[in-house]
Amino acid sequence: MDKLRLFDHMPYDETIFIDADCLVYGDIDRWWEFFERADDCSAFGRIYRNLNTKNGWFRPEGMGKYRDKISYVPSFSSGVLYLRKTDTCAEVFRIAKDAAEHYSDYPFALFKDPADEPVIALGMAVTGCKPRECADVGLYSYKRLMRADITVPTAEWRTDGIWQPIILIHWGNFGSMKAFYLFEASTARRKLSGKPEKGVAWTLLYKYKLLYYLLHVCDLVTLVKRVIRRLRNRIKDLRR
Repeated sequence: MDKLRLFDHMPYDETIFIDADCLVYGDIDRWWEFFERADDCSAFGRIYRNLNTKNGWFRPEGMGKYRDKISYVPSFSSGVLYLRKTDTCAEVFRIAKDAAEHYSDYPFALFKDPADEPVIALGMAVTGCKPRECADVGLYSYKRLMRADITVPTAEWRTDGIWQPIILIHWGNFGSMKAFYLFEASTARRKLSGKPEKGVAWTLLYKYKLLYYLLHVCDLVTLVKRVIRRLRNRIKDLRR
């Protein structure tokens, strides 16, 4: 929810925010050109003009005082956000903060507790700001059919039976607890530290990926945490 303070702390007239649980696998300088034609608050995603859609971050009919100002439903990941220091962008975040304070009054999707993406999406819809479809720009949330190597760097994900290149992976809360991310992040830190890529320890841990296989215990821990979390939510629902 700290993202709701982004506009208050923007250091520049234009800012591209990248979430901490992202790893970059290519040149993202071209994003400035991509967002040059974007609205004052944008992201990688799409919109649904059918207001009866079950997609997107909210259902327009339940948006109370904002309902009549909504003509589309945004769908995007907040792993990357583009912001301009304008009154329109300020209004997006004012609405987002207001919705967050009264979160239980609105039927937001997926998150029962306050979350940044649904309320920012509402602010964008009310002010006319839209996410932009990324096409080959390459932002995708963590997916199972994915391969990456930060040392090259290269990353691909499999969709429609084809491996397609991506330049940034938004791993998400649970994805960043798993062996795949932990190994990639450890490899990146080692490379940035300037440590020589030699020696028995490096060969075993990184070249032959022993560290990756050892970290798989984290996948089990993550699975257990998710199961416990879902059970707790289910119990809360039953008590209501």
